[in-house]
Amino acid sequence: MQKAKAIAQVMNRSKDIKKLLAELKASMEDFLADAKEMKAALETLAAELKSGKFAEYGKTCREAKLSEIKDCYEKIYGKIVAPKKAGAKSENSGCCTTF
Repeated sequence: MQKAKAIAQVMNRSKDIKKLLAELKASMEDFLADAKEMKAALETLAAELKSGKFAEYGKTCREAKLSEIKDCYEKIYGKIVAPKKAGAKSENSGCCTTF
């Protein structure tokens, strides 16, 4: 009887481990997607700095008397839309909740 209980406990723990590993895999996939988005954003920023557009954007925001980063960003690039990710479990996840 004790062997059966021990086997059942091992099987239950195995299921728990499998579930945790699936959650970890999903988190890592989300992290990778976020890292790719950040890389693309940095490449865009570098190109805009090199071309002088970034300074023009600052002038545009200053002339529009926008003091908040979010307002200036939305004037230049358009409205910020929070990403809809399957793995996101928190209201505070995603880059756009910073604003």
